[in-house]
Amino acid sequence: MLVFSDDLLDDAYNTSDEYVTDVVSSSKDADGFAGLLSGVADFLLVVSAVLGVTAVLFVGIMFVLSAGDDSKMIKARKMLFYIGGGIIMALSSYAIVQIIQSISVSTL
Repeated sequence: MLVFSDDLLDDAYNTSDEYVTDVVSSSKDADGFAGLLSGVADFLLVVSAVLGVTAVLFVGIMFVLSAGDDSKMIKARKMLFYIGGGIIMALSSYAIVQIIQSISVSTL
């Protein structure tokens, strides 16, 4: 039979209470414009990643269905080029937002 002492349970409760307090206080630090900007950037990065993967799959299907037709293959290559550019722009935008957030948080 496993027996827990009251001191052990009190220590565990106090430790978990301190942990929750630390997490809540750190999340309050992320509030404000920088936190909002970071949340929006995270959401948009996820949306752009899902759209990018979906578009690449669509272009892959276009390549397969082109069956050697040069005009369809050229159209699919152009689409793939634009999708790559869009993904690069999305990643660059996310990086810029993260840099701005780290600068703004460090100067506070």
